[in-house]
Amino acid sequence: MVKKKVEKSLLKDKPIHLIYNGIDNKVFRQFGKIESRKRLNLPLNKKIITFLANAGEANNIKGWKYVESIIGHFKERTDILFVSIGRRKGQGRSDYGQTMFIDYIDDKEVLAWYYSASDIFLFTSIAENFPLVILEAMACGTPIVSFDVGGVKEAVIHNKNGYISRYCDIPDTIKGIQSILNLTELERDQMSRSSIQRVKENFSLDIMTKKYIELYESLLETPITSKIK
Repeated sequence: MVKKKVEKSLLKDKPIHLIYNGIDNKVFRQFGKIESRKRLNLPLNKKIITFLANAGEANNIKGWKYVESIIGHFKERTDILFVSIGRRKGQGRSDYGQTMFIDYIDDKEVLAWYYSASDIFLFTSIAENFPLVILEAMACGTPIVSFDVGGVKEAVIHNKNGYISRYCDIPDTIKGIQSILNLTELERDQMSRSSIQRVKENFSLDIMTKKYIELYESLLETPITSKIK
């Protein structure tokens, strides 16, 4: 997305190289769902939809108001639990429908447990560039349901490793959630494997590092005097 904007800017005649930020897929990796839920004291018999934002529901940019609307739609579904991660201590409510509020987590492995324990990672940001949190969840095999925002489409392939709804469109987002929840176990496993493989092949730290090295080496092959000109 940013590359396309640069290509239309005053810099369009300059060499443009796209290198995605990567994530550590040795830390963010898939753990067993039952094992993760037992570690985190989460119910084994519910569908878990996870939302994450620094400052939790107080972070308007991450779209908590849309999450509230989605929670309201599913309020009669006692088999669904929403988990909101990221609130600051003393913030948030523990009695808000079928919702569990979790304080901010800075331990990456614990986050990987939450992703692995989840059936869906819900992403409702209203403004983004290329969100790494999407890659983290994908690396843990968690299907994504996200607004069409920023560079999400560059990571998530619609209906292959998640569902991309129209921007800020709650009915379409709910449709996406329902489609993921209705997957068979085999279909969900295929989606998980697709997500993990996509991160491994395109968005790992190793891939990012390799591409930077290749770029630097290619620049070094060009004489310094020609660059000055």
